[in-house]
Amino acid sequence: MKREMYKPEIRYLQFISLMLFVFLYSLALPQPVAARTTSIGFDVSSPAECRQPAEVNDKSLLIVLLDRSGSLTLQPSPTDPNLYSTSVTKALTDLWPGDMAVIPFSGDTPNLPILGPATLSNPVQRADLKKAIEGFPIGGDTPLEPAMQEALDLLHRNGTPAGSRVVIITDGNPTGIGNNDGPHQENTIRTQLIPQYCQQGIPVRAFGLTIDPNTPDGQDATRLLSDIANGTGTIYTNVTSPEQLGLQVTRLYAEWLHLNFQQINGQGSNFAVPIDRFAQQVAFVSFRSAENYQITLIDPNNQPVTTGVQKSTPPDRHYEIDNLLVVTPGTYTINTGGDPNAQVYVLINSPLHVQLVAPPENTLNDASKRIDLKAAFFDGTAQITPTASDGAQIKAFVTFLVNGHPVGSTNEIVMTQQNGPFFSGKTLVYKQPGELQIDLIGTYDNIQRESTVTLRLRQPAPAPSPPSPPPLWLFILLGGLVLCILIALFWWFRGTRPKDFRGWICSVEGEPRQVDLNKVRKAVIRSDKLALMGDLNFGTAIFELQFQKNKQPVIKVASGNTTKIFVGPPDAQALMKDQRELNVGDYITPEDGETVAYTGSPQSIQDFF
Repeated sequence: MKREMYKPEIRYLQFISLMLFVFLYSLALPQPVAARTTSIGFDVSSPAECRQPAEVNDKSLLIVLLDRSGSLTLQPSPTDPNLYSTSVTKALTDLWPGDMAVIPFSGDTPNLPILGPATLSNPVQRADLKKAIEGFPIGGDTPLEPAMQEALDLLHRNGTPAGSRVVIITDGNPTGIGNNDGPHQENTIRTQLIPQYCQQGIPVRAFGLTIDPNTPDGQDATRLLSDIANGTGTIYTNVTSPEQLGLQVTRLYAEWLHLNFQQINGQGSNFAVPIDRFAQQVAFVSFRSAENYQITLIDPNNQPVTTGVQKSTPPDRHYEIDNLLVVTPGTYTINTGGDPNAQVYVLINSPLHVQLVAPPENTLNDASKRIDLKAAFFDGTAQITPTASDGAQIKAFVTFLVNGHPVGSTNEIVMTQQNGPFFSGKTLVYKQPGELQIDLIGTYDNIQRESTVTLRLRQPAPAPSPPSPPPLWLFILLGGLVLCILIALFWWFRGTRPKDFRGWICSVEGEPRQVDLNKVRKAVIRSDKLALMGDLNFGTAIFELQFQKNKQPVIKVASGNTTKIFVGPPDAQALMKDQRELNVGDYITPEDGETVAYTGSPQSIQDFF
């Protein structure tokens, strides 16, 4: 006896063809275009990853890294011949509320001196620090990396006081000898120091002294200082002249302490400064060309102020700071003694101020989109909702900076008041990474307030490229694969019924009936369909008649078989009589190669024949 098994080759072929089709179809689909990025400078930590710095307080430590290299005064092209950088650093000792240290960097040795830290509330320590800054010699290379390392060590030794800040003032890229040459310093700064400052939340603000961006050295310095600033969450500024350093550093101090900063325009030697009733503390910061120009503060009664004012001491050749101890509203005047290059700034501590509400300062914004600006007036921490009678107005003056250099003209935005306290406006689209310096000038009840914030612009996302069409060979391959699959499916569903086969089927105690099996159009047919074809009654038996590949019919499935059911050619009846041990679903193969299938109990064979 031989049992015929169904072969699964066609199922395997179908599965493999389907998997190959899915794979090739995925290749034919348009592939997404990978975003292209442009590297600006060096890949450093973004501010979004940096620890948020704390607010400045009277315990915070300020460290100034002050370039003392020979190029500052070396003829014929000195970058700071009158040493404004010295005076600006000394001015910070009269402004900063906490402790301060200065690390002058020059020479060929990595071991640099540290001036301070000094507690600036102590007049003796403050005077000693000023004297040390003034007397430090100029000359040598530019060891910026050792200076940054020593500043980091100094912060650690002092417990990294909350609100600490670092400022770099330099006129070029690092230089040195041996393992301390410029490339080695730059690599260490980028790979080691910037991440450490970033992780500890210590912002490093960098100022370049007239660095020429059109020279290779200037471009190298610009990239490095931009990386330092951007990598610690601040910006880099290249001043166009040493005199502009006083403006930028005084503005930065106002940002740190959230003071109202104003740059005063003068008429001749006189700079008029209106002080309103909201002002609680006022400091006049005046810069002059040389010490022979006398600076005089005149009160609203047109009298020199001799009492109720604290002047910076000892006198400096370039600056004077006058702090009002008693603030009387009115217009004060700074007379600069005929100095044609004098500059005057005022710092006002007042509950009335103008502030950018959105987006947050120093956040990254998409350079390919206009930025929605939102500003408001505040009385302390409470927002003010101006009415029509207050004559309130806010203007934003937006300057686009790339690597610390202004690009294009300043854009003036007249912000409009919405329903409520907010004034809104939109910037231009700048289409490249950089910084936006936003100077807000607000007027409320004839009182003017100014503030400055900085927003950073990220590289704009590239426009998606149109997907390229799949190659012709892939279409041909897919077409051939589809044809193969269709042929395989046709082969699978076409059936294996014999082309010419007449057999007999016998049911409940009836005469064997001839059934034309050529009418069967499928390889497998159910018993209920056969009953309809031959007017047969199979009782409770349920089975399936399957045509094998060798054209032999067999009963594939049988259940509930209490009747006698046979299928086979007419000449197989005699063979059935000789079989006594058939099981349900078994079949025998006679000598002529045809098949007899049986679905009943062995005892029923003699009963029927």
